[in-house]
Parts: sequence; C-alpha cells; structure tokens
Amino acid sequence: MAYTAVPTSIAGDILTAAWQNTYIRDNLAWIAAAGISGWTAYTPTWTATGTAVALGNGVLDGRYRKMANSVELRMSLTMGSTTTYGTSEYRWALPVTAVAYAGGAIVLGSVVVLDSGTTRYTDMEVVFASTTLILVRRANTIIGQLVPHTWAVNDIIDIGISYEAA
Repeated sequence: MAYTAVPTSIAGDILTAAWQNTYIRDNLAWIAAAGISGWTAYTPTWTATGTAVALGNGVLDGRYRKMANSVELRMSLTMGSTTTYGTSEYRWALPVTAVAYAGGAIVLGSVVVLDSGTTRYTDMEVVFASTTLILVRRANTIIGQLVPHTWAVNDIIDIGISYEAA
C-alpha cells in the first residue's frame, strides 16, 4: 500500500465513502505500517576509550522514537557522587543502528553540557564513532574525562538528536 496525496477540496465537493477510505482510512493504515510510534525508553550504554566509566549513583536515561527510517533520540546523563569518569573519550550506544555513510552520518540536534554551578556549554556537536556509537565533540576535541571540564557531582550532559536508521 502507498500513501495517496490528498487532493485540494473545493466548495461543492461531496464527501463520499470511497474518498474517506482512500484519503483517510488507507493513509492512516500506511502511517501505522510505516512504524511511526511513541517514545520508547532505553538505558544508553556509556563507555570510555581508556579506563572504564562507572555510573555509580548517577542517572543515565534515554528515550527514542522511530518514524520510518528516522530516529529521534533524547538522552541525559547526570553525574552522581559515586560516578567515576574513566579516562579518554566518551561514547554512547544508539538504540537503533544508524545508516553508514562514507563521509559520516548527518545528525540534527543539540547537546548541552552543564558544569554544575559554573558554565553551560552549548557549542557542541554529535558525531558517529560507528553505526552504533555516538560521541560529542567541542572545538574538534571529543568530550571525555577532562573535556570540556573536570566532571563532578550534578554535572549534566543532555543530548537530543535525529538521525537516519540503517
């Protein structure tokens, strides 16, 4: 079944059962079959390329929704008093595998990092480490143990992106 573009109505048009079936019922069935859904909760995996991170009593949660071949993702990491920050660069697992592009995937969205009580960083971008992992970059430096600052309790990383699913 294909989506059928709805024609422009003009004064005097008669609404028939056939019109309703074609442009309303069938199109709604197409939307449902395309996989457009509500939000699905997931717990992202957070890793470092050096020694391991440990969430401890921090909070890491995420949610996503898939619409045809597009994925919308929201993720938040709040550091706790027992969180350990590992070493080197940070990575987060995607809930749905991204399409592989030779030049890297195109991502729309934003990242906000809060150095609790001092600075809010908004000049960041999400890039793909692979079709299953993302990383965050600021001024061509990957976020990690000491970037963009030394992490502490109540520091936050919020990620909201859209990308193409494989």
